[in-house]
Amino acid sequence: MRTWIIIAITWGEEYSHDTYSQVELWGRFYLTERLQVFAFVPYGYNDMDGTEQVVSNSGLGDISVMANYMLVNTGDDDGKTFKHTLMVGGGVKLPTGDSDMKDRGELVNPNFQLGTGSTDFMVNSIYTIRYQKIGLNAETGYKINTRNSDDYLFGNQFHASAQFFYWQNIGDFSFLPNVGTYFESAESHEEGKIKNENTGGNALLLSTGLETYYKKFTVGFNYKHPLSQDFNSDDIASIESKSRMMVSLTYNF
Repeated sequence: MRTWIIIAITWGEEYSHDTYSQVELWGRFYLTERLQVFAFVPYGYNDMDGTEQVVSNSGLGDISVMANYMLVNTGDDDGKTFKHTLMVGGGVKLPTGDSDMKDRGELVNPNFQLGTGSTDFMVNSIYTIRYQKIGLNAETGYKINTRNSDDYLFGNQFHASAQFFYWQNIGDFSFLPNVGTYFESAESHEEGKIKNENTGGNALLLSTGLETYYKKFTVGFNYKHPLSQDFNSDDIASIESKSRMMVSLTYNF
């Protein structure tokens, strides 16, 4: 899976255009019929092109492990008009990515590092309701961050999404187009006891995509475009998030 996130930051006549790309290997394992365990291993490619710094960074990111438990599942019940599934879970993000990259002897912006250097915790929920071929998927997640060895604290993060989808079978292929919204919010970062300016904020994005199923393979594409955004910034800085794209390939063993 690849993700492109471009963030533009300007300070008067100064600027920094940052691009974040990621390839992620993930796996899902069923421990029981209702309990699923996920593992995510990211590899990042970051580029910073600005008036003050022009640097690139690539390597292993922070590995995450999560578990979801199925509380409700009527998806296979032919007697139900509306099909429901509800999963809740949580996990941990490990400090496996490099968080000490330097440029000209100075530590590069923590946001640009491949990892955070901290062990963080996540909780999430996923709900799906479907009527015949039409459905709605809603997800929420909250990430609780801890301080790293440099006494730096990334702000806690929240996200929520809602997407309408339509299921269509054509021969051996199944198509699942979807459209909806994605909201994200983050608290300001702290260095020691001091809150960092130009960190944290929120954004609402339009999300649209398509998943294609063929036998044991799934190919997905998703595009997110900002509808509104409000990032914390001081009087001389302006922070703007650009569009994001994701491509995924899944094989079910």
